[in-house]
Amino acid sequence: MFSQLLGYSFLTWIAWLVLSVVLPYCSNFKGFVVGYLLIILSIPVLDVIWIQSEMGRPGWEGNPDMDVIFYLGVLFRTALVCAVLTPITVAVMLIKKRAVK
Repeated sequence: MFSQLLGYSFLTWIAWLVLSVVLPYCSNFKGFVVGYLLIILSIPVLDVIWIQSEMGRPGWEGNPDMDVIFYLGVLFRTALVCAVLTPITVAVMLIKKRAVK
C-alpha cells in the first residue's frame, strides 16, 4: 500500500512537507486548510502528467490509461498522502500552540 507513495519524487515530498508544516505554523488553521488544498490539487495534476507520458510512449498497449480505476487510484493516493502528512502537521501545530503559551 505504501509503495504507492514511492512513485512521487523526493522534491515533490519536500514541497508537500513544506506546505504541510510551514503554512500551518505561520497561519494556524487557515494555513492548514490552504496547505492541504494545494497538496490535494497537486496529486491529480502529477498523476495525469505521469499517465499521459506513459500513454505517449511508443508501443503503448492500453495500460495504464485514464479510466475510472485511474481516478479511484488518484483518490486513494490523495488520501494516503494526507494520512502520512497529517500527524506531522498536527505535531507542528501543537508545538506552536505550546510555544505561544
